[in-house]
Amino acid sequence: MKTAISLPDQVFYEAEETAHYMGIPRSKLYLNALLEYLEKNNRKKITEKLNEVYND
Repeated sequence: MKTAISLPDQVFYEAEETAHYMGIPRSKLYLNALLEYLEKNNRKKITEKLNEVYND
């Protein structure tokens, strides 16, 4: 799926440089970053739920 996002110029240029350095397309860099963010936040949700269960 294609989507459009707005980024500050500096973030865009840093992402361009990083993707180039890593030898991957920019879209792959954004995908990897988003997946990592989602995984991290899902873990937080699981930990919060476990804490709720064990605190009761």
